[in-house]
Amino acid sequence: MINLKTAIHRMVTGGLILSSVPVYALPPTNENQAYEVPATKLERFIGDYVTNDFSGTLLIAQNGKILHAQGYGLANREQSVPNKMDTVFATNSLTQYFTATAVLKLVEQNKLSLDDTLPDFFDNVPKAKQHITVHNLLTHTPGLLGEEGLDVLEAVDESDFLEDVFARENSFNPAFFLPTFTFQPGDRQIGFDEGYNLLALIIERRSGQSFEAFLNHQLFKPAGIINTGYQIPDWKPEQLANSYVGEDGENWGNLPDRLMIQDKLPLYLQGSVGLLSSVDDLYAWHKALYAGKVLRRDLLDLLHTRHIGVTSTDESDIDYGYGIEILETWTGTPWISNPGAGSRSNNSIPAFEAKYHYFPDENIVLIYGSNGGVNREFTDKINTLVRVLLEPDYEPVLTSTNNQQ
Repeated sequence: MINLKTAIHRMVTGGLILSSVPVYALPPTNENQAYEVPATKLERFIGDYVTNDFSGTLLIAQNGKILHAQGYGLANREQSVPNKMDTVFATNSLTQYFTATAVLKLVEQNKLSLDDTLPDFFDNVPKAKQHITVHNLLTHTPGLLGEEGLDVLEAVDESDFLEDVFARENSFNPAFFLPTFTFQPGDRQIGFDEGYNLLALIIERRSGQSFEAFLNHQLFKPAGIINTGYQIPDWKPEQLANSYVGEDGENWGNLPDRLMIQDKLPLYLQGSVGLLSSVDDLYAWHKALYAGKVLRRDLLDLLHTRHIGVTSTDESDIDYGYGIEILETWTGTPWISNPGAGSRSNNSIPAFEAKYHYFPDENIVLIYGSNGGVNREFTDKINTLVRVLLEPDYEPVLTSTNNQQ
């Protein structure tokens, strides 16, 4: 854990623009150079570390070959429906990866520029916020502070939504004995999910379609996926996982049931959080994206460019692309992943966890969705699993007697 002085230093200096450093999207030209994980080693680790305390679906692939794909636990405990590869979970922050891709699709179609500013799309933008660009929204650098504990399912009309977002502050005082920090667009990365809600509206204005319809027609159909969306997919009841929370496993239900009573997607939801998908679909999306079926190559590189450093509460270096974070493995190779759950995790939306990890140099993909909650202990297990996948000589200490034999 970093101290307060270091945290404030990072907060003030964390806005270094790194847009000249792309993480190149395509796998190694010689795929045989990558370490291939022995199946027995992988399955032994998963059986020992994952099986007993995980409810969800896990997929691991390398060089286009699936190494492991399995569901664990129950999608619906009341009806004893198991989690399967096509079970649908809410993807939380991974939603923003799709929104960012949709924005770049409009750039590809010459309907949008990353330098466009808020007045290009909206009326009555306050003067202090008129210089905020699409790039700022994509990188969480508009300089505005998001509202914590927001009810993302609240039904508001567009004028009230815009009035609220345009009124957001760009400064805060962390304590009475410390100075007030004021931020301008581009200064630093600050979590501002409402910026992705604005991007959803921008997509609608420039495409002439609803946000979900544009994603479905321009992204999902070219990727060959049918189980990803908010309301459009024709999911079977047994595909929808319920969320179970706490030690008692309280049933929080699922998001499609809550959205059924809405005439349109809530404006604080669409674009930033809550998009639903299956692990099967997320892997199909990954393959289509990197095969060039969704975006052309230069825009794919831009999606994964290290645009700005992220102020972190630990010692790891994290950079932000468009809707995705770029870390480094302990050997210095790129690690692409969606951020963890942020301020939008609250009782208004069922609690799910969905994580996408991609290691371009090794061409390894690890994806999981969970409906039972993921704690720090499980996250540590996933990090250990990454070592199993990347390090030929790494032998984890197994906990079960059977797996030690």
